[in-house]
Amino acid sequence: MNRMEAYVNKENALKLAESNLRIDSEFVRCKRMLTEARGLRDSEVAQAAQKARREASEVFLAKFKVAEEKMALLEDANDQFMYLSQARANAQLIKVLEEGGSLEAEKAQVEEWLSDFANAEAKLVQVTSELKEVLKAPISEPTPLSPGGHKSVEALADEMGVTDKSGLHLPAADVLPSEPQE
Repeated sequence: MNRMEAYVNKENALKLAESNLRIDSEFVRCKRMLTEARGLRDSEVAQAAQKARREASEVFLAKFKVAEEKMALLEDANDQFMYLSQARANAQLIKVLEEGGSLEAEKAQVEEWLSDFANAEAKLVQVTSELKEVLKAPISEPTPLSPGGHKSVEALADEMGVTDKSGLHLPAADVLPSEPQE
């Protein structure tokens, strides 16, 4: 009976070893599939984030170009107004001098206008500078994917609405652990 028990034990040990080998290979296969799925999800999140940044940039750039065009129109209108003002002032000066006005009185008037013009020009430059400052693009802060209080890939996936292959949304709480449970 001893031989029979040894044969049965040997056969059981072989079956157990084969079973363990199948389980180990299945475990390795499942772990590889999980890693591939996570890699795919990471790339989907990165692509979705990049697409969102690109779309936001396109919208901002379109609005910024419109604002720049309006600023150019404002500067053109200001230039035309300055030429018109100069022509009007010249016409008034000619009229006053033709009617026998004093050149000294007109010089004093021109000096007063020049100081007013300098104040108005400084105000226009200030308003234009403030408007350009308001229109500056905000500096985007990168969203790190590293641990230590930063956003995880799963949290970004939740925010971006990335779904898995079956179309189900995978919130961060449902993510399987990457280390095997013992």
